[in-house]
Amino acid sequence: MNNDGVRELDSYGRASILVRIFAGLAWLSGVLAGCGAADDGAVGVGEAAGAGGEIGAASEALVPIPAGYSEVALSAPSSGVRVYKRNDADEWVTIVDLRQATARNITGAVSGGDPDYRLVQRSSYTAYWTDARSHETSTRKLRVVVSGTFGAFTYPTGIAFGLKKDGTHISYGYAAPGGPAPERFNVKLFTFNNPMSRAWIGAYDRSSFGSPDVVGALDVAADKNKYASIQRTMVGVRDDNGDGDLETILVLSTRRATQAVAASRLSAFGAREMAMLDGSGSTSLIVDGATRIAADRPVPHAIAFYSGK
Repeated sequence: MNNDGVRELDSYGRASILVRIFAGLAWLSGVLAGCGAADDGAVGVGEAAGAGGEIGAASEALVPIPAGYSEVALSAPSSGVRVYKRNDADEWVTIVDLRQATARNITGAVSGGDPDYRLVQRSSYTAYWTDARSHETSTRKLRVVVSGTFGAFTYPTGIAFGLKKDGTHISYGYAAPGGPAPERFNVKLFTFNNPMSRAWIGAYDRSSFGSPDVVGALDVAADKNKYASIQRTMVGVRDDNGDGDLETILVLSTRRATQAVAASRLSAFGAREMAMLDGSGSTSLIVDGATRIAADRPVPHAIAFYSGK
């Protein structure tokens, strides 16, 4: 472990810890194909063991880790949540296995009369961290908070592309298809269901708001200053055990990347589907209470990840 509190990977991109692989060969082929999109040397595939032996070996699955990334040491317990830092950049990838971890939408105060398009007060990420900590239990401990969906520069703000939190509808998105001010972007939805340990990313459709948690997002090719090397947040989903359920969430948080570079790096971690969350001055990342990327402004929404259920 180096002085930055990260576990180094060797030159083959393999964690220097016991490796246990229980994934089907067909799934493995898909992962290796997905890793081919890496750039800047992030092309090697490594394997990481399960978190601290806290779950049975039979439920562990291969986790592809590209060369050039090191694992960040998290506070215990950290079952189901892992964070990797790119060695040559301020860039992190958070991996969340919903079979052993929990995702939660965190927002500011919700107001407004229109039930389809409610408003949300902006808040700081440190406030969201404190809010998320209040939802810890004896078996569920907060580990990471990342950027969420898009809003407007108003106080409070509308939600651009949709949001649902813990089964409570907040907005279908004022700029989403069918909204009062639709924009030209290819809108996506990122959903997660903690009780069923599943996540999903796909095209915007109001029928998908049946999930308990829904986050409006954009296609990774949508032009949000796409050629500029700025702060970015992208989310992906992955099926680690080949059962057809996408139980693993991946979030890339970077201080400097174009959209194409950010997408290719998340793809190198095996993401099957991807979407873009709020970026630029709204991008933030907090790991174990320490701010790794600081946002320039308060935002209406963040996503918290907890070890344990």
